[in-house]
Amino acid sequence: LIAHVYLTTTGHTPLAHIKAMITGWEEVEAEEKK
Repeated sequence: LIAHVYLTTTGHTPLAHIKAMITGWEEVEAEEKK
């Protein structure tokens, strides 16, 4: 349980992964092509 709670807060913001689980969408930075 502790590991799951910790890992949900390791996104770019503390609630990013939780928001992605609820909405089904995750904000991802676009990669720069060379």
